[in-house]
Amino acid sequence: MPTETDDILTRYRVLSTRIYRDERALATAYPQDVERLTKDIERQRALLADLEQEVEEAKEEVRGQLRSAVDAYVEARRRLLSLNGHFQDPGFDDPIFTSVWHGSGPQPVAAVQSLLLEAAEMKPARRPEIPMVQRQHEERVRNERAGRGHYTDADLARRAANPDLFDHGAGFKRLRPANHWRDDV
Repeated sequence: MPTETDDILTRYRVLSTRIYRDERALATAYPQDVERLTKDIERQRALLADLEQEVEEAKEEVRGQLRSAVDAYVEARRRLLSLNGHFQDPGFDDPIFTSVWHGSGPQPVAAVQSLLLEAAEMKPARRPEIPMVQRQHEERVRNERAGRGHYTDADLARRAANPDLFDHGAGFKRLRPANHWRDDV
């Protein structure tokens, strides 16, 4: 059954995805679409900012649930060990909890519990990084749609600085020196 946290999560993901999608669309937008996309992104960022407080509260609620779950697991494990005749907790000796290459033995319950609780304090995911090749492609498409040719902004700056060199001398007429040997004489 969906909870309030699930609703907040869904709204957060939808807004984040729309912002990302619109930012990518803005990168290659036709000039007449730039204003509309910019307004959409600003509106969506404002909605996301309004949602931030709810997201932080939901994170704290979920962290609390994780802490309670870890504590409940450790307590249930302690009871099961007692019912199985253990007077002391043997620790976790599963390979997932032990470091085979260091030759360490079973990990104490407190260490595993601490690691599980620490995992509940995870950091937020980073935004995906757009590769340089993609950004250059988007620049070229944006400039082409604006009528400046299929060039990056750096290409356009080099072209403006020295168009003859940029076009590899296209349009130049080669002049021969006066003392050059000629075939037509």
